[in-house]
Amino acid sequence: MLEEYLGDPEVQTERTVLAATVDPRPFEHLAASGAGGRPGWPAEVLLRALLLQHRHGWHDRTLASQLRDNNRVRVLVGLPLGERSAPSRASLQGFRRRIVEAGLECELFGQQARVIHPLMEQVPAPAVVDCTPYVAAAGQRTIIGLLEDGMRQVYLAVRRVDAARAEELARRWPREGWHRRRFTPCSHGLERRRGRRRWQRCYRLAAKVLEAVADLEGCPGVASSAGILRRVMTERGPAGTGKPKDRLPNVREVEARLGRKGHGAHRRTWHGYKATVAIHQGLDLVTAVHVHPANRGDDEALVPVLDMATAFAGDQAQAETHVDTAYTSKRCRREASARHTVLVGPRRGARRRGRVPGGGRVARQRDRGLRCAVERVQANIVRHRGARRSWYLGRVKATYQLAMSAAAHNLVRLCKLLRAGIWKPAPATA
Repeated sequence: MLEEYLGDPEVQTERTVLAATVDPRPFEHLAASGAGGRPGWPAEVLLRALLLQHRHGWHDRTLASQLRDNNRVRVLVGLPLGERSAPSRASLQGFRRRIVEAGLECELFGQQARVIHPLMEQVPAPAVVDCTPYVAAAGQRTIIGLLEDGMRQVYLAVRRVDAARAEELARRWPREGWHRRRFTPCSHGLERRRGRRRWQRCYRLAAKVLEAVADLEGCPGVASSAGILRRVMTERGPAGTGKPKDRLPNVREVEARLGRKGHGAHRRTWHGYKATVAIHQGLDLVTAVHVHPANRGDDEALVPVLDMATAFAGDQAQAETHVDTAYTSKRCRREASARHTVLVGPRRGARRRGRVPGGGRVARQRDRGLRCAVERVQANIVRHRGARRSWYLGRVKATYQLAMSAAAHNLVRLCKLLRAGIWKPAPATA
């Protein structure tokens, strides 16, 4: 049965690319031992499983099922055929959590990028940098919902420290009234007198919760949860009219913010992050990724992206990078010059009339065509790798998801380049 799958050229090509781009040595200390003293799963098996998860857009339950029942996936991962033994969901989730905690969320993508950059000497082409919206896993909450979530997080943290204190807080928690009513971000119920009374009641209850756990704020979990609740109360104020510039939309997604893109009828608002990627225009391969809050400017992601690309490329860094107008400021050009690259932005062409009041200048058609490569690759990652909405909470885990999605895209591209004879892996790692 194994010879049947090894005879498939697609399976053989994908196995060759996986062997050339996946190095399990930096992750071996993260592979936990099995239950009952049995040996755990090898790091290489878990890494390949997580990479195939983003290759097909599977969630954890589907991935565990495919590892048990799909012989093609078992061959690619390195599991024996004729059996159903495979890593469980808990094993995969624990391994992923340890990767993020160790700060290795981009290590697998970096290994792949180091293999890709020697290929760029054969196909010289400029890089293209652009960003796209990245929706957070936890949605935007209302004003009252923020306080409710903050109090709930404090309650859960206290329950792990002092169960008796948590039961006392639960008895004081309101069981009837306004907290059962759900509000939307557009109608949060604070405009009328009854809505203001709801907010004031919720505000007083949050103040009592903070007072009740004041002596437990030395505990790490309680301190962070109480700090988030206190921040919500401070930035909104007792009247609920405070609107700070960098407000907190969700207590579980502390780093996510509100982003806006476009104008007029094409304006789009989302809660989450911005995903910035660098694409090699000639090979359609992703060379760098970065995730930052959605309310930050696009130009703030240029320096981290250039640093990542330079770190992976070494002396083979690309000398020319095509960017959008948002990246063409003097500061960005100065930072790019320090990293031995030249930013090429869209030049202004003829004025347009009749489209917007006052006319204006648009980019020349030749310069607009340079964005086709990055837009095509971004659409591929968003549509087939699930890189529009984060699967996990937090910016670090969102970065892990984007890096793995980019690595899955590069895996498919390298398979095509290998079959076309453009790229050949090193004999020592094949």
